[in-house]
Amino acid sequence: VARNKFTWPAFFTFLGYFGGLFTFTGLWGIPYLMQVYGLSRTSASTYILWISLGLIIGGPWVGLTADRWLRRRKPPYVCCAAGMTAIWAIIYFVNAGKPPLAWMGTLCICFGLLSSAALLTHSLTTEVNPQPFAGIATGTGNTAGFLGAAIMQMVIGFVLDRNWSGVEVGGVRLYTQEAYRAAFFWPMVVMAFSTVM
Repeated sequence: VARNKFTWPAFFTFLGYFGGLFTFTGLWGIPYLMQVYGLSRTSASTYILWISLGLIIGGPWVGLTADRWLRRRKPPYVCCAAGMTAIWAIIYFVNAGKPPLAWMGTLCICFGLLSSAALLTHSLTTEVNPQPFAGIATGTGNTAGFLGAAIMQMVIGFVLDRNWSGVEVGGVRLYTQEAYRAAFFWPMVVMAFSTVM
């Protein structure tokens, strides 16, 4: 499986998909929305909920698109990866890292919808490897998402700390819009690389 060159494009694409998804939904999205937009924890959490709803809707949608309508997995996989890159680019470029709050609900739903294409990784890695190695191929592909999340969360934390202004409230570090913008540069770059892969 490791020697098969066709295993690795889906591996690195999944790394980008889930690296960005888990980093934003699991760790840095709520602090970003609270500190940059001034939202309460409850309001910020609601935006993250929209990402989860997008994932719930997107899973069946991507599956139907790939299996029934297109009968191909690569086009929706690549198109959704490009869409994820565009969302990160919007977050990074628009208003210097602070897109209008009115956009955030749509961005979050689209984030979830497009991220659901990552589920195709399992089929893609299985199909390009011999059938006796299907389980190992699936496990190899699946590892990428969790590896991406682990690496990306540390990278974002490191960049935020490097750009920290020194302000704390109740022992919690407050990061500026500029710090989050610098940090979110990296998921955008990784997702662009994943799209190329």
